[in-house]
Amino acid sequence: MASKEIGPRKTDHSTIHTNIESAKHCLDLAREQLLFKHFDDCIKTCEKGIVKAKLEYNGSPDIVEALCIVGIQAYAELNHWQQVLPYVQNVYTSIEECPFRVVQLCVLLHAKVEEYSQCYAIASIWLKDVKNQNDPDYLTLVELYIINVLVPRQQCNLIQPFVEACPGLNYEQRKMLCNNYKNFEFKSSSNLENPEHEYNTKGEIIKEQSPNIVKDTWLIEVIKNIKFAIFGSAPLYSFKLIKMTIIAVCLYLVTIGHQRGFLTSNFSKVGILFQGMVKVFKSLFGPVSYTMR
Repeated sequence: MASKEIGPRKTDHSTIHTNIESAKHCLDLAREQLLFKHFDDCIKTCEKGIVKAKLEYNGSPDIVEALCIVGIQAYAELNHWQQVLPYVQNVYTSIEECPFRVVQLCVLLHAKVEEYSQCYAIASIWLKDVKNQNDPDYLTLVELYIINVLVPRQQCNLIQPFVEACPGLNYEQRKMLCNNYKNFEFKSSSNLENPEHEYNTKGEIIKEQSPNIVKDTWLIEVIKNIKFAIFGSAPLYSFKLIKMTIIAVCLYLVTIGHQRGFLTSNFSKVGILFQGMVKVFKSLFGPVSYTMR
């Protein structure tokens, strides 16, 4: 009886090629399932494709990475963000072994759901690993963490300690990061000292939010319109008519102020509103001659 030949099978190369093609097919299918919101099927397809890709002699890292990212997106769409880290660790064994794009997506996902402690853990583990310190995207991940975790929480005082704890940064990079983001600390403190102001990303005031400040320009426009409507055809002011106008305008402004939320919390603001209105009336209805229009 002839013995079986021991050695590599002639079909080994074709099997590897089949695994690669199968993994690529899984990637295309998973993207399609993600697009059409078949998220559970998408995750299963990604897992199947990852197994196929890892059967190749070098593990086909690009395909594995792409499938892992699609799987993370599917978990995010299902709002199963708690399962993302176990899923990633099953693919890469540990956070240190993950490519930059996978770590980036994990940090952004956990920042989105305000799991900031997880963001710190993920970023710190990856950044402190020796082999990742030469990664071309090392600086990008540091900035990603600062912008999406520290700055939104107004923890700008933690930027320098975090930067100093990143061994992959050189002196110039640390200095650049601290200088770039130190302005955020000033803007954050300005927001706390002036809560009535709303700031844009450049730190410029874009909105006054304090109800205690009566805008003379707003009052002037209102009173000018009423003044012209009532006195547009009268050569002289009637004192009785002026008193009636003042009462009418007071009622109007109080009503508008209530609708805008100026008067809901403190009735003393009515006095502030009235004082500003009197100031405007004095400027508009002072002892000056009136020219008929």
